[in-house]
Amino acid sequence: MPISRRGQPEPALSHRRCRPPPAHALNDLNGALAETLGHTRIVRRGPGFSWDWNTGDDALDRLLWPIIRSASEVLTSTDIAAVRVCAAPACRRLFLDGSRNGTRRWCDMAVCGNRAKVQRHYARRRSTRVRSAGGKS
Repeated sequence: MPISRRGQPEPALSHRRCRPPPAHALNDLNGALAETLGHTRIVRRGPGFSWDWNTGDDALDRLLWPIIRSASEVLTSTDIAAVRVCAAPACRRLFLDGSRNGTRRWCDMAVCGNRAKVQRHYARRRSTRVRSAGGKS
């Protein structure tokens, strides 16, 4: 799957910017999806059925299959409008914004959100100290 400079899948970011994804990005995703779906099967679970992965497959890219399938499901659903890029400068994660007003900024409030708030607090305290120290001369 093609990745942007910040490390996110291009089709998802293209949608957020209201422009079509590059043709190569969609072609790459479709190729990966075709490969991935070849490793799926439907199995009986309780009274119903669900998707599962072929148990005999031990390919190295097996770890990517659930991600590729999930990404394709999000891209083709109404959830695509809720895809956000984490606002933390050092973070490259995409997340689904499930907040009531759609203004969630960080992928994880306990990690990225906390870091941002601590940095802002430190900067405010530091600027207050500099101003008060400068005023005493």
